Amino acid sequence: MLTTNGVPNDVINNFNSLSIIAFAPILNYGLYPLLRKLNIRFGSIARITFGLCMAASAGVGYTVLNYYAYKLGPCGKYGSSASCVDANGVSLVSNISIWWAAIPFGIGGISELFVNVPAYAIAYSMAPKNMRGLVSAINLLASAFAYAFGLAFAGLIKDPYLTWDFGGPAIIGFVSAGLFYWIYRDLDDEEYHLTENGDYQLRLQREDEAARAIEGSSGDVSLNEKERFDEKAVPVKDDKEVAV
Repeated sequence: MLTTNGVPNDVINNFNSLSIIAFAPILNYGLYPLLRKLNIRFGSIARITFGLCMAASAGVGYTVLNYYAYKLGPCGKYGSSASCVDANGVSLVSNISIWWAAIPFGIGGISELFVNVPAYAIAYSMAPKNMRGLVSAINLLASAFAYAFGLAFAGLIKDPYLTWDFGGPAIIGFVSAGLFYWIYRDLDDEEYHLTENGDYQLRLQREDEAARAIEGSSGDVSLNEKERFDEKAVPVKDDKEVAV
């Protein structure tokens, strides 16, 4: 449907990974430190919501690109069909360069940095210590559901429905982003206290040290050792509770 001029299709797909590699240090060493310096709160829920909106924007980009490929292509809404060829069997395409597809691919990759990284952090920091692996696995289960939905609707990914195949999920993405922030906006402040509270982190560190001491002594820890650990433990200043 798009003019390649000899460019392999898989080259454009690589812009997703390249955008992640390029923008990860920009976010970690540029944007986030700048926001903290300016005292601008950009919590995990806000980051995920922004990433979801970016992903939906990428869907809008695919929709617009496919709409004009249908409109300007010689085969109309059947531009990707096997019948859209000339007398020599060469595919008939529109005059739109395939390099335009690199833009939504790149936006989609950057959106993953805003969505996946905070999601992993929330799943780890807010889960009980003995359930962090399980909660992280449940978080990854969402990817499995996404692939399952993709396979279920694979029969619809064909001409002449491609424009709506991109546009429909984009609309759902914007609506879902708004609902996500409305439902979980309170976790933004709660997760911030858990991760930024130095006393809480110190307590976790001392709990880990005590656990290693127990393992090193084959589970035989005297009552005095336990009492010394309890005396060193620093109480959490934040009065919020996290229920799982």
